[in-house]
Amino acid sequence: MRDQARQMRSGGASIKEIARRLQRPQSTISLWCRDVVLTPDQRAALDRRSHDPLYPGRVLGALKWRQMGLDRRAAARRSAEAEWPRLRLDPEFMFGLALYIGEGDKVGDGVCGVTNCDPGVIRAAISFLVRLGAPLENLRVQVHVHHADSVQPAMTYWGSVTGFPSCQFTRPIIAVTRASQRTKGNIQPFGTCKVRFSSVDAKQRLVRWMELALAPVG
Repeated sequence: MRDQARQMRSGGASIKEIARRLQRPQSTISLWCRDVVLTPDQRAALDRRSHDPLYPGRVLGALKWRQMGLDRRAAARRSAEAEWPRLRLDPEFMFGLALYIGEGDKVGDGVCGVTNCDPGVIRAAISFLVRLGAPLENLRVQVHVHHADSVQPAMTYWGSVTGFPSCQFTRPIIAVTRASQRTKGNIQPFGTCKVRFSSVDAKQRLVRWMELALAPVG
């Protein structure tokens, strides 16, 4: 088998490929073939294959990671289902869930976020996101305003509302609207605020809770 491994290596096979075909540890194959010298062309071919998305090893790796992701999401949803009988009787949790159903992000695989112009809603959203498992320091805030001149006042205002330092604020969004063009009264002088954090597990649990809460009775 050692001779076979060395012959395969001389033909330009990778250590990983030889180990898979001979069903031996890569460390063993590497030891057997340590003095086998590859030609520059063979090394170049191995390098190309290692970066080729269609190469079987990369395909298998991609499929493995995809399945791991699917399994992780399924586990999060099962966890949500197990918690639901208790949580549905918790008024504070159900209030937060209803708020999220109305104002929260529904798209995005791993982003949990709520957008609103009411400071009370934003404070309640922060409490709910923390309950989902978000550390306060991991929450991020994004301000959406209608005019560039409003950015700094809005950042200051929402900083006081959330209590978060400037380092937790992401780049603001400036949208030109009729309000910014003064064709109607500006009813949102400080724009809107979005609080969010990223967690695939939390988003999957949240999605399942929303499905359970909105499911027809009976």
